[in-house]
Amino acid sequence: VELPCLSIKNETESLVTFPDQISGLKDIAIGDLPEGVFVAERKTVLIVEDNLELRDFLDSKFNDYYHIELASDGEEGLQKAITLLPDLILSDIMMPKIDGIQMLNRLKNNSVTSHIPVILLTARHTVEYHIQSLKYGADYYLPKPLDIRLLFSAVNNILIQRKKFFRSIREQQGNTSVVAD
Repeated sequence: VELPCLSIKNETESLVTFPDQISGLKDIAIGDLPEGVFVAERKTVLIVEDNLELRDFLDSKFNDYYHIELASDGEEGLQKAITLLPDLILSDIMMPKIDGIQMLNRLKNNSVTSHIPVILLTARHTVEYHIQSLKYGADYYLPKPLDIRLLFSAVNNILIQRKKFFRSIREQQGNTSVVAD
């Protein structure tokens, strides 16, 4: 049996395949994103991930653009979210102690943390898990392997939309107080 050897363009360069082997992983650049894509002020992002290599990788990719806080499981992530009130949370679903769905449920049902957007990262690719995540209040759901450009775009888009939303509320409150006077 002979199989032809074809040259195939590598379209998976921007994919991160954790928890698989990472020793040969290329450094992923964010150069494909448009200029000025990041919000001006440095927002706080809490990364909740039990896989040390992926947690460190995400930290190294995001720390130039955001203030990063790290948690190694859902229980620690929940406590840090309540204490720090980050601008956004990136969380794995399958973790020890409290999984990502349980953490999400507790965050969204706590008046102190219910406003914090949560992006779930998971190896679970079924529509049922995606629906369950959205039902519990996830703002975005990304399957692994991760495309880091997509993740950056999702994080930044959520933060920009929230900034616009809160600016709109402040402007409406300003207009209301002028009318009431």
